[in-house]
Amino acid sequence: MPPVISKPTLHFSHVAVIRAGSRVPQSRLIELKTYSSKSGKEWSKSYPQLFLSQIPHIYYGTHTDGNFSTIKKFTLGEPHLKPIDQNAQDGFKKLEVLLTTIQELVVKHGTDGRLSLVCEGDELRVYQRKDTGSCLPEYALALFRS
Repeated sequence: MPPVISKPTLHFSHVAVIRAGSRVPQSRLIELKTYSSKSGKEWSKSYPQLFLSQIPHIYYGTHTDGNFSTIKKFTLGEPHLKPIDQNAQDGFKKLEVLLTTIQELVVKHGTDGRLSLVCEGDELRVYQRKDTGSCLPEYALALFRS
């Protein structure tokens, strides 16, 4: 078992993050989802989240008016999920283009550039800020420095 993590406590306004415990292998993580027997599973929403987090197992509980009747386990990569994965590929490709574009803009503007991503309606817009100060407090910026 990996050693216990012992790092100092970080304080973010009113939230204290306490580093404790031990690391859990990715293979031991699960995702829990519930759905109504009337609505059915919404794989179009849950699969991308599951795939991007690389959580290998998802348990879906089916309920009728809050009373659970079945729980089914699914595992990433199993043949049953192949069509769901294929349906998600267009969205993943769009996400890749978006993230690449954002990365290129950030690199282009350098360490002194200040950009804001704002979702307006169904459009994501990028604005260059005139203020060159950081929006993050110093202790938060220190987390990103090596």
